[in-house]
Amino acid sequence: MKKEILLCFVFILISTSLVTFSPVFASISECTTSVTPNTMTQSSTDNFYFTVHNSSSSNVSWIKITRPSAHFDLSGATVSGWSASTTTSDVTLTGGTLAANGSVNVTVSASSGSTEVTGVNWTVQASDDSGGASPTTCTGGLEAEIAGEPSDNTAPTISSVTISDISDTSVKISWTTDESSDAEIFYSADQSFDLYSQDTTLSTSHSITLSSLTANTTYNFRVNSTDAAGNTGQSSDSIFTTAKTGSTSTTVTVTVTTTKTITPTPTPTPIPDKTAPTIIVSTDFSKPFNKAPKISGRATDGKGISKVEYTIDNGVNWQPVDNANLGKATVSFDFTPSYLDDDTYKIKVRAVDSSGNVGVSGVSLLTIDRLPPNVGSTFFSIGPQPLRPLNDGRIYGLEGMDQKITLSAVGGPISIDVTSSPLRPSVSEASNKMFSLVKNIDNGLWSGILSFDTPGEYELIAKSIDGAGAKTERNLGTIVILPRGKILTKDSSNINASVSVFYFDRITKQFVLWDGKAYGQMNPQITKSDGNYSLYLPAGKYYIEVKAPGYRNLKTDIFEIENSLPVTASFRLEKRFAFFDITQTSAVVDVSKVYASKENRSFLIGQQLPDIELSDADKIVQTSSLRGKRLLVSILNSWNPQTFAQISILNGVAKKGEINIVALFPQETASRINILRKRGEYSFPMLADQDGLLIEPLNILHLPMNLYISRNGTIERINYGILGEEEIERNLLD
Repeated sequence: MKKEILLCFVFILISTSLVTFSPVFASISECTTSVTPNTMTQSSTDNFYFTVHNSSSSNVSWIKITRPSAHFDLSGATVSGWSASTTTSDVTLTGGTLAANGSVNVTVSASSGSTEVTGVNWTVQASDDSGGASPTTCTGGLEAEIAGEPSDNTAPTISSVTISDISDTSVKISWTTDESSDAEIFYSADQSFDLYSQDTTLSTSHSITLSSLTANTTYNFRVNSTDAAGNTGQSSDSIFTTAKTGSTSTTVTVTVTTTKTITPTPTPTPIPDKTAPTIIVSTDFSKPFNKAPKISGRATDGKGISKVEYTIDNGVNWQPVDNANLGKATVSFDFTPSYLDDDTYKIKVRAVDSSGNVGVSGVSLLTIDRLPPNVGSTFFSIGPQPLRPLNDGRIYGLEGMDQKITLSAVGGPISIDVTSSPLRPSVSEASNKMFSLVKNIDNGLWSGILSFDTPGEYELIAKSIDGAGAKTERNLGTIVILPRGKILTKDSSNINASVSVFYFDRITKQFVLWDGKAYGQMNPQITKSDGNYSLYLPAGKYYIEVKAPGYRNLKTDIFEIENSLPVTASFRLEKRFAFFDITQTSAVVDVSKVYASKENRSFLIGQQLPDIELSDADKIVQTSSLRGKRLLVSILNSWNPQTFAQISILNGVAKKGEINIVALFPQETASRINILRKRGEYSFPMLADQDGLLIEPLNILHLPMNLYISRNGTIERINYGILGEEEIERNLLD
């Protein structure tokens, strides 16, 4: 028995040793990824472009990409510096290294099934072990769907065929179609229609000029238009006659009656070339660049390349390539995009051959990482109301009401999240929140909605990450969330009270019911069982009425608001003694407590204005050159709706010549600000701080921000919001 116990003990020791000393691989702590496109049509084949970013401190040596569902079949993958093993369900990458905080681009080819699929995601895993041990699943936008596409069996309808610009050797033929399609003309001096001209651009408005014609000759012609689905519409046969030799072009336009026919496109003689050029881009985009690189490649076509163009926005705009030896069957090209700020750009190249066929390359993702992501000034609003910081530099919001935040950023961030943390222990830790912002592709601004369920003071932090994996954080200041107003009763009864706001109309000189809908609020409001109401009022003069069945009506004194502010007053209703009791009680709305907040004693007071280079489009200006005269520096942005009112006031003060005024625009280009200055015919300096170099040293949070500067360049005072002429002159001329 003792022997058996001893053997069991030895076995346990051996087992424990095996577990303890077996090799353990350190897993990747975090990785992110994105994919484009997110949609493919049924029964089609497409390339998907993945960007995998290693956010951990360990190197990645194994990556696996798994299809979203069995409705996708994978057929291959390409990636620079790695070996790819592909099955129908996944792609495994080995033999390469993705360094910490680095990114790699992967192209995966896939075919879709015949069924529509939504709500599925790709799976991307990464490991620091070449065998894939302890893989980490990457986060990011990996949505995928298979969308159905109705078959198009309808040919374009051709109309308004016209002949114009008739000369002795040429003529222009134009027509329109009811859907986007290409353009073809078949013509001849007899009935053979053996001559041919084509424009492959898909459009609804078409125009082709036929040249090298014989003078004083009648030609037969017909026009064809083929849509993207291959359906062809054809006009009836018509004629035109060229002018006599030496005649000038005529401006007479002859309308040709057409009959829509849906027939196969006739085969011209000779048979047109329908083969598009092939394009290879040889530049390696796997790593970010600090400036735009030279992008190289080649285009090949049997008939010769006539034009090469490129796009940096996935085909929205195209520009000609700088260098290409056009006219040959194989053309080498290179180009360097200009004026690229930090961002990730979708590069494509297209080539056109001598027959008009167009070939387009796949998408290459070019990341420019000149600066780390840098968040600029913020703008808060509730509906159409801009929220201006008060004397203490803080923004005031309202419990349970959505506040929109909009901000600028440079450095090419691909994501910006705003986190909130309560500044006082009385506010629950559950009030910590994260709000993700979305970029507007039209203006480059980021925006999102902040909402707080608990009153208190919250510190806002913007966390950004760019395409190269660089991360930054910036304190956006403090937002004070005030409690909602409340309707109270002596016995704490739950009542459905009606709260109405009346606004003083300065035109009619009368109080009228405030239009709450225009500001995203209800007026009147019916309180719920908690007795709460929510009001955020714009500047103006008001009074409030509260009514409830069985209670005396309550009417407040008239009160005035200088800036948009929440109303948080509590009103206590009194019971009626009898049905004929029509006594009305009164109350006071006191907003002075908010306005009486102490003026922000910034650390900037007494400091020198930082000496940096700014630009006014024509020259570089040093901030040190602004010294010698008392100065107002008004820090603005062109996208803030308050800016134009402030510029107009500043221009009026500047014209008097007694005060030196400069408007400064952080994170905006000099060319943009120069256009703004010329359009408004403003006469004072307006300078651009394109990289936002003054944002950190001046702690620029909310705009407009105004700095009063002494003659020696010392900051004397800081003021937020729009300044009037009287206030500017009082502070600088006294």
